[in-house]
Amino acid sequence: MKVPDNWQLPYLPPLRLDGSGANTALEVQGVRPLSESLTAAIVLDKASYAVGETAKATVTLTNTGDRPLTGLFAGCDPGGFGRAIAVPNAQWGAFAPEHPAGQLAVGQRVVLTVSGKVPQAAGYYGVTGLDCYFDDGKTLGAPYVFTNAKVPGLKADAKGQVWADKNHNGRVDAGEGLAKTKVVLTEDGVHPVAITQTDAQGVATFKQVGVGNYVLRVLGGWTAVGDTTVYVVTPPYGYGDWSVQVAPR
Repeated sequence: MKVPDNWQLPYLPPLRLDGSGANTALEVQGVRPLSESLTAAIVLDKASYAVGETAKATVTLTNTGDRPLTGLFAGCDPGGFGRAIAVPNAQWGAFAPEHPAGQLAVGQRVVLTVSGKVPQAAGYYGVTGLDCYFDDGKTLGAPYVFTNAKVPGLKADAKGQVWADKNHNGRVDAGEGLAKTKVVLTEDGVHPVAITQTDAQGVATFKQVGVGNYVLRVLGGWTAVGDTTVYVVTPPYGYGDWSVQVAPR
């Protein structure tokens, strides 16, 4: 269930609303998200690392609300991808997840310095970093922050398709690939890394580019619809072929 103005509701089991029964005035208590009172920021000491190198992060937590915050803890790499900086829990001190005891008075700011090794998996993705949520275990809507750095070295092919949804059904159908169109792989949507052309089915392959995250640009009279990120990853990891939808300008 979604409610306006970012109110947070507890998890609710499926409810049948058919007008029967005596419960005609059900109420659910909403709360303001913790992120309104707790802000978090993460800054890494470098923009690029090698696998096995120690990375240092500065984490700043601030209570911007009107009540003290207690029982705070850090939960990092919640997706479990294994490419994040491996920070030992002990370095979080009172904010360690196994014994959450972090506290922030109203207006208080705490700066934590943590460090850890860049894992081997980060080399296959070309990316490492630190992504964490900061929670109190009882208030919904915890703030989640992340910051990334490059892990250069490996290379891989990046194959995918550019397509236009001619029949507006939300999926790729035969004949919707954008043929003979130039596409550019960029670092940030501006600075080019590689350029190639799609085939008759709208498929293009960027040969042996450095692993990492890129932004695809389609040249000509087209504008992208949705996400244009291309993730270049080497085996044994990978996201499969990329897919970018476009529409006429």
